[in-house]
Amino acid sequence: MEIAVSIVILILALLIGVPVPFCFGLSVIWLTLSLNINPASFLITTYGNLASVVLFAIPLFIMAGGIIERGQIGEKMVHWVSLFLGKVRGSLGVISVAASGVFSSICGSGAATISCIGSILAPQMRKKGYPMGKCAAIVCCAGPIGLVLPPSATQILVAWIGNMSVLTCFLAIVFPGLLLVLFLSVGAYLVLKVDNIVEKEVIPQGQFFGEFKKRTISAIPALIMPVIILGGIYSGFMTPTEAAGISVFYAIPVGMFIYKGLTPRALGEAFVKTATTTGVIMVMIGVAVVFS
Repeated sequence: MEIAVSIVILILALLIGVPVPFCFGLSVIWLTLSLNINPASFLITTYGNLASVVLFAIPLFIMAGGIIERGQIGEKMVHWVSLFLGKVRGSLGVISVAASGVFSSICGSGAATISCIGSILAPQMRKKGYPMGKCAAIVCCAGPIGLVLPPSATQILVAWIGNMSVLTCFLAIVFPGLLLVLFLSVGAYLVLKVDNIVEKEVIPQGQFFGEFKKRTISAIPALIMPVIILGGIYSGFMTPTEAAGISVFYAIPVGMFIYKGLTPRALGEAFVKTATTTGVIMVMIGVAVVFS
């Protein structure tokens, strides 16, 4: 009976909009009082589950995403992707999806993807006459691609909870993630086709290879990141946590000294955002572990 009441409390709290960690917290308080459980035991349970090297990859990937966003690394990747998709009608919508896939394969965070790609492409889409609602829909639907493309922070949690290999979980979501990128790209194209948006990036004939060379050289430091991260993980040379740490140490000098978009102040903002986001995630995991 007590467990049934705790589940009802959890569901009602979620429905009325109480933050998720507090929803689990209310259920835990009810179970503690109704079953006369010693709250001190929660400390051992929470610490024992959260003191995991696997979970340390989550704040590192979040930090990498924040640095990429502020260091103009994401902007270089978008500019490179647009070279191949710019000739498509309503190309900025398709580029948003493709760029989200590339960005997600580096940082593994949906929130960071929306923040970076949205801040770069949404204003450009508005200038080209894209409807406001469809701009928001495309960016918001493409952002969560980070959940199903490695290195996904959510998939790391799934592997940790299920006591499974992180690498195996990553391999399991590669093909579904690529399919999602393809379907969202087609969907963006069809949705924007209805509005008769004919905006295209026109590259004069005979100048494609010159432009390709120019953009590729500029984007090489950014494009090396997914090669290092995914190549290191899939080859077995690095664990996901080690790859996350290397991505941070790689992104800082690239953003600060090569692209010169990452200032000390912006780096500090990335650290603060990482700390606050990680705090929310870890509190939620800790309370959910106690509840379970």
